[in-house]
Amino acid sequence: MSVFKREEVLYPEYLPLNLPHREGQIKLISENLSLLLKNSKPMNIFIYGPPGVGKTAVSKFILREFEQYSGIKNIYINCWQYNTSFAVLSEIGISIGAFVSRRGWAKDEIFSRIVQTMENNRLNLIVVLDEVDQLIKNDPNVLYDLLRIENYTKQKIGLIFISNDKYVFRNVEDRIKSSLNLEDIEFKPYTFLEMKDIVEQRMKEAFVAYEEGVSALVAAKAAERGDVRVALEILLKAGRIAKDKLRVEDVKKVIKEENNPRAQEIMKVLREEEKRILEILDKPRTTKEIFEELKKSIKISRTEFYRVLDEMIKKGLIKVLGKENRSSLLYKAL
Repeated sequence: MSVFKREEVLYPEYLPLNLPHREGQIKLISENLSLLLKNSKPMNIFIYGPPGVGKTAVSKFILREFEQYSGIKNIYINCWQYNTSFAVLSEIGISIGAFVSRRGWAKDEIFSRIVQTMENNRLNLIVVLDEVDQLIKNDPNVLYDLLRIENYTKQKIGLIFISNDKYVFRNVEDRIKSSLNLEDIEFKPYTFLEMKDIVEQRMKEAFVAYEEGVSALVAAKAAERGDVRVALEILLKAGRIAKDKLRVEDVKKVIKEENNPRAQEIMKVLREEEKRILEILDKPRTTKEIFEELKKSIKISRTEFYRVLDEMIKKGLIKVLGKENRSSLLYKAL
């Protein structure tokens, strides 16, 4: 018999009805974005803090509330998936119902369609750029593109940037940096007691029955990093090996394993060839070895292979260890 009442409550993408210990941040961000209801320009927001402290969850929570009750169009973009100006603008255009093509169009054409659609439909936007460091690293010009939308329409746009790196904008051009007009909001790691509250809330929704002491044990482990995803991963794994109810012993077995929720999240948004390359890099290998192994399962040209490798190095997915027999020696960074 399964010990789960609702297993999906423990999935990383699950968004609960309330987010304990993030009420202050939710209020601050919501009040700022509420200016869009009056067709006024809100401050752009920069959310930063270590992984697993609720940055993405709070943003999606606020988007959900605005979508339901305000009519303002909300767009969430993960910059691991969309890391160029063209990709970001195309996604925004498609999300608001503008007729745009992902191929064969100039960036300015997509930009014009976005402005036209906003103007014709009197549409104000909230755009969240999660993992914005990937965008800044690859193509920071999109920030300038987004900031200048309001130069061509009376409609307004509120931007939310999310990163683990407090100093992610340090190398951005001054002309962009001065126009960002950012409200910085720090998300600090959860304390043990905060983590315990969150764990207990999820356990009540997820499990039919559980032993006393489970929540404290899970919270203590997750609080070492202040990362709530660690807690969810432990509970999910422990629940899957539990018999009649979730026990402390089940949790102890799981805690012995190494948990890396961030790596799991990244893997979900990678292309097939990127995932396969990471699988091949179970130990340091040369580019020649990787290419020969990759060809066995994926049809790919040498040119395309090196382009994918270059992208993965820029994203921080793999690192160059040195040279071996005239080939670069690579290893996965996750």
